[in-house]
Amino acid sequence: MEIFRRTGGIARAIDSLCCRATLGGAIEQKQVIDTADIPEEAG
Repeated sequence: MEIFRRTGGIARAIDSLCCRATLGGAIEQKQVIDTADIPEEAG
């Protein structure tokens, strides 16, 4: 629900936001990505 709220449900924005969260998690070598790892600004 947090991703939907931050992106307004726009598919391209969802994809961009998830890619950035995944990249950030990989850089920090995280096993789990949670809402704290989701960038504030929507794609």
